Amino acid sequence: MRLPRRSYATITRMLLPGMFIVASAACAAHAPPPAAPLAPAAPPAPAATMPPAPPPAPVQPAARGKGAMTPISIMRPLASRGDVRIDDGAGSIRVVAWDKAAVQVTGDQPSAAKAPVVDSSPDRFSLRIRAKVQHCWFIFACSQSLLPVHLTVYVPRAASVTLRSISAGQSVQGVQGSRVDLDSVSGALELLQSDFATARMHSISGTIRVDGRVGRLAADDVSGDVRAPLSDCSQAQVTTISGEINLGCGSVSDLEIKSVSGDATLAVAGLLRGGRIAINTVSGDAHLVVPSDVSARLDLGSVSGSVGGALPANVTVHGHHVTGRFGTGDGSIHAGTVSGDIQLQQRR
Repeated sequence: MRLPRRSYATITRMLLPGMFIVASAACAAHAPPPAAPLAPAAPPAPAATMPPAPPPAPVQPAARGKGAMTPISIMRPLASRGDVRIDDGAGSIRVVAWDKAAVQVTGDQPSAAKAPVVDSSPDRFSLRIRAKVQHCWFIFACSQSLLPVHLTVYVPRAASVTLRSISAGQSVQGVQGSRVDLDSVSGALELLQSDFATARMHSISGTIRVDGRVGRLAADDVSGDVRAPLSDCSQAQVTTISGEINLGCGSVSDLEIKSVSGDATLAVAGLLRGGRIAINTVSGDAHLVVPSDVSARLDLGSVSGSVGGALPANVTVHGHHVTGRFGTGDGSIHAGTVSGDIQLQQRR
């Protein structure tokens, strides 16, 4: 028997609620029992209180000459007129005369540095030391720097002295030898209470100072000053770029001063017969002091600077150029500048 289309819809509406009820009961029968409620978590135990750490002990600096430093003590026999040569990279070199036929070197050096290289004979003594430390940032990026080594060298009073350094100051005191040769890049150079037949002094930026007697002086500096107001020299050649020159000599036979921008001051006690004095600067001033009884031909000139002072009566003036003569004109005095002033003074 075929039921009408409307009867199917009626039967479905009647059976559908019951089917949902049976399905719900079956799911409830097979569902797991509910879990027991969790007990509340116990509060965490308080952390144990630690006592504060004691402050670190202060680091004591290493004492000089102990641990990081190694003492230097070298002594060799040397003839009274022997030759002493010292080469130190950085630090200082102090040479002192004594009345012994020997040379002694004292000081200290970093313990990690190599020992000094010493070569000696009865007439010659040489010492060379380079204390270096290496810094590396990468495998192929390393550099070296010099560590200071301070040396005191005792030499026979009549010894000849040669000193070399990069950034070490050099001083020679009380030596009366035939020759002294000082050379440094940035260290100051000093001759104190010394007497040498020949002195050569060269520096890039260190001050040069001479206090004593020098027969023939050759001093050149780039930016450092040259000061020798008390030196007694018969021949001198002094050159600077920007440093000032202050030189005093006795009776001179040949004296020449050159400077670019530094001022030059020269005072002489006399000019030997046929002697020569020459001062040349670019922008630095020139100040010359001569005795009142000097006998010399005079030639002073500047491009734009002034020329004046104690000029002789019979001078000839052409703009900034002055010529004349003191006495019989046995010697010659010349001073020339580009823009610096020239001043001449006579001293009784």
